[in-house]
Amino acid sequence: MKNNCPLCLGELESLYNTEDHEESGFHYRCTKCNHGWYIADLMGMCFKDKDKVKEIIKIQDKEKEDAGKSNNG
Repeated sequence: MKNNCPLCLGELESLYNTEDHEESGFHYRCTKCNHGWYIADLMGMCFKDKDKVKEIIKIQDKEKEDAGKSNNG
């Protein structure tokens, strides 16, 4: 799971067993931007980011491969 806020990359603070959790229902709150997060939203973003990262790696590998071909040819 993400350890940082997806919006500002600030540190997330757990709200479990706190009054804030009881009042807001949020599971985590960003210490920087104060945005509240549900665990399901954070987990969904992690899985979404995982696919995005894989795609970025594929693109970079292809660019390196193409650059290697142009240098050799």
